[in-house]
This record gives sequence, C-alpha cells and structure tokens, in this order.
Amino acid sequence: MIGFGHRFVKRVVHLTKSQNILSVSDFVAARYGKSSRVAAIVALIAVIGSIPYIALQLKAITISLKTLLDSVPDGIAGLSTPTLGALAFVVALVLAGFTVTFGTRHIDSREHHTGLTIAVAFESAIKLAAFLAVGVFVVWGMLGGIGPLIEVVKSRPDITPLIDRSNGFATIFAMKLFSFLIIRFCLGNFK
Repeated sequence: MIGFGHRFVKRVVHLTKSQNILSVSDFVAARYGKSSRVAAIVALIAVIGSIPYIALQLKAITISLKTLLDSVPDGIAGLSTPTLGALAFVVALVLAGFTVTFGTRHIDSREHHTGLTIAVAFESAIKLAAFLAVGVFVVWGMLGGIGPLIEVVKSRPDITPLIDRSNGFATIFAMKLFSFLIIRFCLGNFK
C-alpha cells in the first residue's frame, strides 16, 4: 500500500488525524456516524482474529526456548527444565511486562507508543538479518550455491509440495485488486 497506494495511505492518515481516530474500530465506526456498536463489533472481531496469531507466536517462542533449555546439561544451571505449559506462562508474563514497560507507561489516547514501536522494529530487523544469514549459510556454505540447491530439490520429489505453495499470480492480483477497491470504497464514502 505504501509503495503503490501512497495517496490512499496519505488520505487515511489525514482522516485519522482530523477526526482523532486511534484504532481500526474507530475508523470503521466513523464511517457509520461514530456508532459505538459498530466500533465494539469491529474491536471484537479484531481481538478474536488476532488470538490465533498471538497463540502461534507464543507457541513458537516457548518451543524455541524449551529446545534451548533442553540442550543445556542439567548440572550447569542446577535446575531442571520446566514443562511446556509453565514455560509458556512465564514467557507470556515476560512479554506482558515488556509491553507494559516499553509501550504503555502513560495512558493517553493521543500518545503514540514510540518505545514499543522501536522495539518491535528493532526485533524485526534482527529477525530479518538472522533469516538472511541462515539462508546464505545454507545455500552457499552447506550446498555450494544455487545450482546444487536446485539439484537437491529435483532429486527429492517429496519436498516439492513444501516449496510449491504459491497461490499463483492471478489469485494474488485478485486479492490486491479487491483490497484496493475496498479501501477506495471506504475512503470514497467517508464523511
């Protein structure tokens, strides 16, 4: 959207600032006369829709941490590794504490939480660098380049379904077109 629909993004930013809109639910509710019922329904849908994503992230962090803790010999820390459920609870508490500490120190509806935004951006940059480093190591360090990688993939038909998971250009184009039309419709009829 930022690359191809910057005018739409600019208009959304202008509308959110001019009408003091702080969330997606406020934005959709403003389209329908600032209806609190519409805002509540949108907020509920957003919360329900984000729960599986949050659970998946929590599970990934917990399993990664459990794998690291299981690889440490028992004699080093003097502690046995906790169960997966207890570890997930501790990870959730640490993440909640991190969010409260860096993101919501002052409760003000007009405040933008730059500390949390910077922390998430930094974490995303670290993840991207790590994924690129692992990819470069696997392709050029372990396999010797792109050519041997292609040969390995051709020799293993059982991994082809893992690589060929694309929806195709037509599906991606249709989804982007519908997204742009929905945004245009919402912004075009915004009062």
